[in-house]
Amino acid sequence: MNHTVHGITLLSVTMLLLALPWAHADSPHTQFQSGVPLEEIRCSDNHTLLKSPRGTPACVKESSVEILVQRGFVLLESSA
Repeated sequence: MNHTVHGITLLSVTMLLLALPWAHADSPHTQFQSGVPLEEIRCSDNHTLLKSPRGTPACVKESSVEILVQRGFVLLESSA
């Protein structure tokens, strides 16, 4: 019985640790510096990908998109 509880606990912790790397996207800067094309950069949930006037990626909250586009940012993905 005791071994079963420890086994289940170990399995649960292992599954959690394996899932963590995919829980969030790397920062847009990190992805860009790693060679990911600008159009393929992934943002975390509830964020939208924009290209800054300098040509760098930015993941921003939906509430910020309109003002940033007015300031020269370019929308690269539709919110999904």
